[in-house]
Order: sequence, then C-alpha cells, then structure tokens
Amino acid sequence: MRSIIRVILIGFVYSCVQPGKDRSHEVINLVPKDAGPSPGYFCTWGAHNYLVDNSGVSNSLNLREHAVPAENLNQQNILGSGDCRIFEFDQVRKDLFIVFDVGWGVPTGLNFDTARYLSGSMIDSNKKFPLLKNRLANLLRTLNELIKKSGWKEAGIRVPGQASGNRENHDSMDQLKQFFRDRILWSRETGIDYWQIGNRSKGSVPGFRRMLSDKARGNHPGLWEEHSMGGGPLNDEACPWHTDNFHHQGSLIIWDDGNKVKKAIEEIEFSEIFRTYDVTTRLSIPIPLHRVAQILNAIERLPESKGLINCEDEPLLGAVLGYVFGIMRYPDKPVVEGSGYDSFNVKNNFDHIIINQKQTKIYYEDFIYLSDVG
Repeated sequence: MRSIIRVILIGFVYSCVQPGKDRSHEVINLVPKDAGPSPGYFCTWGAHNYLVDNSGVSNSLNLREHAVPAENLNQQNILGSGDCRIFEFDQVRKDLFIVFDVGWGVPTGLNFDTARYLSGSMIDSNKKFPLLKNRLANLLRTLNELIKKSGWKEAGIRVPGQASGNRENHDSMDQLKQFFRDRILWSRETGIDYWQIGNRSKGSVPGFRRMLSDKARGNHPGLWEEHSMGGGPLNDEACPWHTDNFHHQGSLIIWDDGNKVKKAIEEIEFSEIFRTYDVTTRLSIPIPLHRVAQILNAIERLPESKGLINCEDEPLLGAVLGYVFGIMRYPDKPVVEGSGYDSFNVKNNFDHIIINQKQTKIYYEDFIYLSDVG
C-alpha cells in the first residue's frame, strides 16, 4: 500500500514542480523507459507443457512424468529462427528474464523420470539445441545472446537440486560445492543472472540450498537465486510429489504438521528470492495470499532477511503487495475436453502482466522486503 501511495504522491509532486505552467491536460508517463531492475520472469513451463498437442496437456493435468513435456523444450519450439517466436509481452520484454524450466539440460529421448539423477547435468546435447555447443558455458552464452537479441532482459535457468550422476545420492558436501561452484562460474562467465533452484534429491534440504546461495554470493554476486518450499497447488492436500502428511484443512501453517512453513522460514533466512510455489488457476489469488500471510507472520523474528517474495503467476497480487512474479501463462494452450481448464481465460490475459510490470518499475525501490514486516 505504501508503494502505491508513493506512486500517487510522485505524480502529484511532479505536476506541481513548475509553477505558472498549465499541466492540467498533460499526460505524464511515470514508467521509466530503461529496463527495470526487478527480477520478474517468463517461465517456459506452461509453453513447453502445452506447446505441441493435447498429449502434453493431458500429461500435465494428470500430474504425470516431466520427461514428456521436456521434449518440447527445444530450439525449434523456443527459439524458432532465433527470434524467440512463441512469446508475447512485447511492451515489457526488456524487463523480464526467460527462465528455461525442467528439460532444458536433458538430452532428447531421455526418460529422466525413471533416472532422476541424470537431470542434474546442466549440459544439453546438440540434438535439442543444435545452434549451441555441448559445453555449458558455450551453450549458455549463445542462448543468452539469442534471448537478448530478441528484446528480453536475459535467459535464466532451472537448476536441479542435485549433482549429475548422483545415482545413490552419496555425493559429499565438498563434491557438491565443487560441482556447483563450477556451474556458478559458468553462469557468471556467460551473463546468466537467474537460477530457479528445483527440489530433486537435495533440493528439500535447507543446508544444501544455503550452500548454493553462499557459493553464488562468493563467486557470482549478480546471480539471483530463487528458492521455494515446494509442494502441490493446494495447501494441506495430497500431491504426488509431496509428503503424505496432510489434513485437508487448506492451511499452510498445519501442512505436514507445521514442517512446510518451518522449511519456508529456514530458506527465507538466506534466499535472494523465495517463491510461494505452484497454485491452481481457479484459486490463484486466495492460495498465494494465504501463503504469503502465513509466511510473513512466521518470519517477524527474522529482521535481517532481505529476500523478495515471488507470488507465482498472479500479477494482481504482485501489483498490490509489491512482489515479483513468474509468468506461466501461454496463449496457445489447447483446450482439453472435460478438463475445465482455464475457466478464467488466464492464458489470454496479458494486460495484467504488462500493467503490473510497469508499476513494478515505478516503485521497485519500495518493494516489500521481508525485513520490513512488522
């Protein structure tokens, strides 16, 4: 609220600074022309889940394997002729990262759902992105150049919470530190400034996530590291990739007997960005709002935390509370008969994204930091 008030006051003061000049009919654009510094992004998840045909839609709606839609995350579908052809948001492209989600670093034809330890390589095969070279630094550099040439801020990547080939999950912390230090340095070298850190085998361990943040700050200070508590799109309900310990009460504070919010608090202590995670389209405002309220109430005792909250793909919530967001919607999603998907026509509503991103640029310095709570 204070940020919105600040915007109004800026407009009022600006209109009064030149006495004697009639400004009553002048339209003042308060939105800066330069690219904004806030770490908002478009995530490829929605696009490559629904990109090719209804099989991808059915797979996603039924919470099946990630390897099926990962096949769609390739050069032809994402880059086309090199102009990043599938995405919208021309008016705010320069303000947004594009985060390449699950599957960008997995070779074509690999069913990594039955071999999750293979998804941490962060090195793609030339078959999926033939324009790029088969060393991560070269791949990321070319990818980033193509993204920026298309008018976007930069490319970002999803990073699995594990090291490649860690079949039995026995890598020591020293081995993990070296593995991720190398990749952080590759990101610095190629200008990749956003990591969306996934769960996988180590991602649910706060000590592992803290180590990643420490390594990033020491080796690539410009890197935004996004952490999250994980979980399903409904609070305190069953989900294939989450704990069986739920009570059907819809509350974050009692989910997994309080362990879900406890994990969030532990991560927020060191997170650059903390994402409230997946949410169903029909409840895209009440669920994130509930999560934010519970988390902020729980972290009042953490005055030193400086992280930003990412409220997923809910731009109105982000605009009102001053949070960053991650766009998931995609205009060409087919409709699956009987699914009732997208009853609010979210996939075609881009005005909310554009308006929120412009407002974010105005009051970015007044984002609600976690240290401001209370």
